[in-house]
Amino acid sequence: MEFNNEFGKVSINTSVVQTIVSNILKESYGVIGLANISTKDGIYELLGFENYSKGVHISLKDSCLVIDLHIILQYGIKISTVCENIISNVKYNVENLTGLKVCKVNVNVHGIKVQDN
Repeated sequence: MEFNNEFGKVSINTSVVQTIVSNILKESYGVIGLANISTKDGIYELLGFENYSKGVHISLKDSCLVIDLHIILQYGIKISTVCENIISNVKYNVENLTGLKVCKVNVNVHGIKVQDN
C-alpha cells in the first residue's frame, strides 16, 4: 500500500496493518483469539493473536482498505456490541496510525468459547 505526501512516497506493508489490528483485537473485551478456517471442511481452528496472517485479511479497493476479521469470542457477551466496538476501534486506529483510509471492517465470528479460569 503506497501513498504520496509532501515529503515523498510512503509504502506500508500489509503485515504492518495486520499487526496493528491484531494488537487491537488482543486488547478488545470478549475476544479470545483469531480463527483459521479450513476451506475444505468449514471447520475453524482457534489461533493465538500472533497468527494474525490467518485471521486478519487486508485488501485494497479504490485506494481504501477493506479489513476482514475472523475471530472467536467469549461465551456470555453481547456479540453485536463487541463487534461494533471492534469495528470502530480498528477503523480509528488504523486510519490514525497509518494515514490510510479504511472503508470497511468486516467481523466474522466463527465461534464462542467458555473461558477457563
